[in-house]
Amino acid sequence: MYADSYDDFEYRPASEYTSEERRRHCWAVAIGLQDVDGLKVSDYLRDQAHAYILGEKGLDEVGELVRERYAGADANGESKEADLVSQRIAELLTRGAFFLSPDMLTTIHAYLFQDLDPAVYHPG
Repeated sequence: MYADSYDDFEYRPASEYTSEERRRHCWAVAIGLQDVDGLKVSDYLRDQAHAYILGEKGLDEVGELVRERYAGADANGESKEADLVSQRIAELLTRGAFFLSPDMLTTIHAYLFQDLDPAVYHPG
């Protein structure tokens, strides 16, 4: 297939390239890791994750919606950490394999906790 310009290619959301089972698995791991730490995600996050799993929303859109929900100064719900970190875990998992080494752990930690108060969570 040849195209005269970059605009000639049909846009398809990334969710079309991954199976529903894979998308479900990524969210199960993300939410499960929070559960192991005794943190519970909100019903709001579960609804957004479900929309992503079904291919109704992209992961970037879900991330924006979740971060918007907690953007206000007084948006400190009990599920804030679990929701924000779960979404970042799902992002990492959908990107494919990554190298797990001591140096990489600080990078992963910084990525996962970037949306939370750095004075409390010390990302990285």
